[in-house]
Amino acid sequence: GNASIEFNLSVSNTKRKQLLSVACVWCYTPHREHFGIVPLESMDAAVPVVAIRSGGPMETIVDGVTGILVDYEPIIVGQEKQSATVCGFADAIAKLISHPEQTAEMGQRGKERVHEIFGMETFRKQWWELLEEAQSRGRKRHDRICSSYPSLESSIVRSLREMLIVFLLVVALTWTLRTCGMLEDDTGLIGTLKVHYRRIVGDEL
Repeated sequence: GNASIEFNLSVSNTKRKQLLSVACVWCYTPHREHFGIVPLESMDAAVPVVAIRSGGPMETIVDGVTGILVDYEPIIVGQEKQSATVCGFADAIAKLISHPEQTAEMGQRGKERVHEIFGMETFRKQWWELLEEAQSRGRKRHDRICSSYPSLESSIVRSLREMLIVFLLVVALTWTLRTCGMLEDDTGLIGTLKVHYRRIVGDEL
């Protein structure tokens, strides 16, 4: 029969699912588009996608495997020569309609690609890998920055070592002064220093 064109503006989710369930090809026409969820929705419904070879579709669609990518050429009003993009879309649509078995296989491969690469399990796995990598990098950076600071254990050991050295110096000095007769046997070094300090401070006052 005669072909007809029907324009549906701002369709609901239910209507979109209905259209995808009966579609044999899905055309995605934006140029330099971002990632784009529409091609993934179509592929998830096992519908091959025809899109422009730029932007997000170059990542989501495998040309000749899950859909067909068309080279972009601007449409110039008044030019007799037909745009390569328009011809590319027409040829791709005619090819997919003329070979229903191959089109069905292409749609199935698209559905598998969505689940394998863009599915929730894959997203969750990649997200955890990114988090683990960020944690690993943060730990390495922290260890590198903090490597110049001593740990608590080493600080305690160093303090004890310094205290032991001071104690041994006091004992050695006390023994030397007593041996030379400069310090009474019943008088400690610290006590003698306190007495002399008080005398000096008292004389100055």
